[in-house]
Amino acid sequence: MKWLFLHNFLLSTASAAAVALPRHPHGLDVVKTVVLSDGQVLDWVRRESQVANSTLPAEPAASQKGDASAAKFASLIPEHLRGPEGTVPIPRPGLTSYPQKSDTPSLWPQVQLAVSASSGEDYTGQHWYASTSLQTKVTGGGGGISMFEPYLQTPAEFSLVQTAIIRDEAKTSEFGTITQTLEAGWMYYPPRGPKPMFFVFFNSNGYNGVGDYMAGWNTEQKGWVQMDSSYYPGMSFEHMSVIGGEQHDFDVQFHLVDNRWWLLAFGKWVGFYSADIFKKNSVREDTLAAYGDRISFFGEVSNSGKELTTTDMGSGNFPEAGDGKVAYVKNMVYLDADGKKQMYSGDSGVSDPSRYRIKTFFNSGTTWDSYVYLGGPGAGGVVGG
Repeated sequence: MKWLFLHNFLLSTASAAAVALPRHPHGLDVVKTVVLSDGQVLDWVRRESQVANSTLPAEPAASQKGDASAAKFASLIPEHLRGPEGTVPIPRPGLTSYPQKSDTPSLWPQVQLAVSASSGEDYTGQHWYASTSLQTKVTGGGGGISMFEPYLQTPAEFSLVQTAIIRDEAKTSEFGTITQTLEAGWMYYPPRGPKPMFFVFFNSNGYNGVGDYMAGWNTEQKGWVQMDSSYYPGMSFEHMSVIGGEQHDFDVQFHLVDNRWWLLAFGKWVGFYSADIFKKNSVREDTLAAYGDRISFFGEVSNSGKELTTTDMGSGNFPEAGDGKVAYVKNMVYLDADGKKQMYSGDSGVSDPSRYRIKTFFNSGTTWDSYVYLGGPGAGGVVGG
């Protein structure tokens, strides 16, 4: 199958209006504001206004980009919607908040018992996973994530596929021993836009709510520093993978470089989080500021009602559907304690194998190296409903 890279995805290719709006709520120096065709308000801000001393670091060495190449992707923002040189795109915080982020999936045994839809249990707020994880000292990692637009039973639910760098037992002065994470991937959550989006999330406080320099999605809370002028967290996509047809994916990798967690995505250094977010008044080596002790790749679905959700994960197909019909994460790697790239191989598990599953192909010997198929149709077993 011919695997296509992500081209002409951005919804904002239609006309948009430049508007005069109040100063960005984060105090950023806004040079230009446009409203995209999907209603997203996008500020073009001076890049250096995101940091207190107005001094930004140089990007990591080009050699650390590995096989990713910016040349594979054309600019997705039309010229008339772009800001001047030295500015970067940052979405305005929305009126509707992002969903509550749950803890990352644990390392389960290979087989779990199916959850009964007739048990009478209330599943409101439950999150369901199909996951693989590796416990080792990591200073980065990621992979290529497929792009499907999954069926959602209700707009109040979300479906995502992502990678996460995790410090399972970070010792902090403020919150005690907690889980800290860096997360990035693809998600569909209609209250924040009509199409799936590229997202990032950071958690320095054990998932104890969101707040500036504590935890948050994309640029909704302070923490993320946007560096690239073409790709940004919260960016929506138009063309998705089609079951049995064209397949689309994009790369995401975290790299810990010079006390910053950089994110390489779409072949570009999109932005970074300062590692000090995770340290604060704690001992650096005891937190995610120094390294992670686990890397994970997983699909996640939220359950908004009492009954088991029928929301799809990925394409909605189980992994057994195979090539071209199921969601995947390919070319999975991690960076070890010395920053050297290693092919990924880990343990896997699921919350409920009757609805969502994962199948691993580690060290496959193919151009995808280590990869997984993951997904499922939710309760009832019907893809797309």
